[in-house]
Amino acid sequence: MEKTEIVIKSLDEIRDKESFVDTGRIFPASVFMNQIRNADEHLHFDCTDVVLYAGGSYIQILKSKGFMFDSHIYVKLELAEDVLWEKISNNL
Repeated sequence: MEKTEIVIKSLDEIRDKESFVDTGRIFPASVFMNQIRNADEHLHFDCTDVVLYAGGSYIQILKSKGFMFDSHIYVKLELAEDVLWEKISNNL
C-alpha cells in the first residue's frame, strides 16, 4: 500500500477566505491520525474524513453527514469554513 504524503501549506500567502478554503484537502481519518495529529488530539468517534487546510487547521467530516469544528457540528461545510476562517483571519 502506497503511503500518502501530506504537505501542510503555510498561511503566508493566504489573503482572503477563498484562497484559504482552496487549500483544503480531504484525507481519510486514519491517514490524518497516523501522519498529522498531535498526540493530544482526538477525532470524533463518527469522523470518517478530515479536511486539512493551510496552517494545519482542519474540519472533521462525520458519518452522520455533519461537519465538526471546535466541538460544534455544522450541517454544511461552508458554515464550518466560515467559523474557521473567522478564527484564522483574526491571527493573520
